[in-house]
Amino acid sequence: MAEKREQTPEELMRQAVQQALEAIDRAQQELVADAQSYVDWYWQESTKLQEGAAWSDRSRLGCRIRTIGNGMYIQWYIADRWAKTAKSQYLNKPAKSLKYSLNTLLRYAPEWQHKIVQDTETVFAQKRYCNQQLAQARMALRRLVPNESAGEADDSK
Repeated sequence: MAEKREQTPEELMRQAVQQALEAIDRAQQELVADAQSYVDWYWQESTKLQEGAAWSDRSRLGCRIRTIGNGMYIQWYIADRWAKTAKSQYLNKPAKSLKYSLNTLLRYAPEWQHKIVQDTETVFAQKRYCNQQLAQARMALRRLVPNESAGEADDSK
């Protein structure tokens, strides 16, 4: 019968880091799903409130969530409803800020939509903060354990 080899401290650290990264990935997926539910709520409320409104009184302001790799991006945009094909102009968030300027957002929203936009952006700012914290935790954990593939590449030289 083969003896069970004890794990080295490095192996234990790698295993703990891997488990923590998996937990962060699960939290990220939950965050994206929760943020998407707020995007859906925004669209439902806006659609409901603009029913029967004149075409010129309808909202042009929209929002969406994009996921690229481990990143989550919640964006606001203005739809060009007069174009023959769908076109959008994405709004810029102030540098190093987790929140869009409400003045900018409200400039593109009809008055009936102001409360919805304010409420939604307040929640989005909280989601962006959580996303930022998860990304920082992920980076800190990855720095604890050297990348194995980088070590393999160095050995082959």
